[in-house]
Amino acid sequence: MAEVPKVSIIVPAYNVAPYLGETLDSVLAQTRGDYEIIVVNDGSTDETAQVVERYRDRFAGKLVYVWQENRGLAAARNTAIRTARGQYIALLDGDDVWLPAYLETMLGLLESDATLDLVFPNALFWGSPQFDGRDFQSVFPPNPPITVEKILARESGVFGLATMRRALVLAVGGYDESLRSSEDFDLWLRLLKQGSRFGFTATMLVKYRFRHDSLSNTGITHYLNKMKVLEKVLAGGELTASERAAAEREFGESEATLNWHLYRDKLQEQDYAGASEYLALANVYRRKFKWSLLQVGLKYAPQITARFVVDRSINRTVNGEHNGKRNGKQT
Repeated sequence: MAEVPKVSIIVPAYNVAPYLGETLDSVLAQTRGDYEIIVVNDGSTDETAQVVERYRDRFAGKLVYVWQENRGLAAARNTAIRTARGQYIALLDGDDVWLPAYLETMLGLLESDATLDLVFPNALFWGSPQFDGRDFQSVFPPNPPITVEKILARESGVFGLATMRRALVLAVGGYDESLRSSEDFDLWLRLLKQGSRFGFTATMLVKYRFRHDSLSNTGITHYLNKMKVLEKVLAGGELTASERAAAEREFGESEATLNWHLYRDKLQEQDYAGASEYLALANVYRRKFKWSLLQVGLKYAPQITARFVVDRSINRTVNGEHNGKRNGKQT
């Protein structure tokens, strides 16, 4: 009988053929080897399957490959979790890279402290127009202890390529497959609410890649899913008064930002009436004087106003002021 691995490395892969080899190389370079690696091909239409096949022999029986119809990141992770045999699961996306001490450090934290259920490292932003070369925790500090309220209030940043106890993830039902982003945000809240304890290290152990073509690089998708998570949280009836207040504030902020993205889309479509409507909805929460001025401009000089907004946006993008990739790697 094959030896049961200590940890199952979960790699969801959708059209990541140009990056997946580097990701798999980073697993082979780990200083700890008591793992299995489960690659779930989520209906890729590129050469992802061929890349995996080229690595099969190099993993010497440790690689498990699963193909499924495209169902999204959450479903791919759930498939891997159900397949996994390890006590722990370690998350690695098919376009990111672990540094060699990732597994040794993460497992060391969990094995040395039985009260920890989930641990995460620091990471290097890689190719992001806003944060390239900076580390995750300098932008999103963990601010321990990590609690439901701090997650909801964005006072604690949790890096998503975490390692956690598999049994606890199964106990809370795994990932919500109805979500196409914010799936980590949702899982963290459910784990914390049932008493899980999160830990972290400031050591840089991941290179976190920014991709312009990433599905998670869509603001509207991100905020729609985040609001869905917050609606679920608020409907659950298990929040303290301060947690509920934090969730309501974050819902309002997310709704305003969603309407801002919709306003920008309407501007690009030259639908100035629609743009003005979404900007007004965003401003119900934000109450910004300059947004009120933009509404007036869209009413009386829509083309000039739209040109000003687009030109200013291009300058901000060039100067690196946009967030870029938004996925479950941070809440």
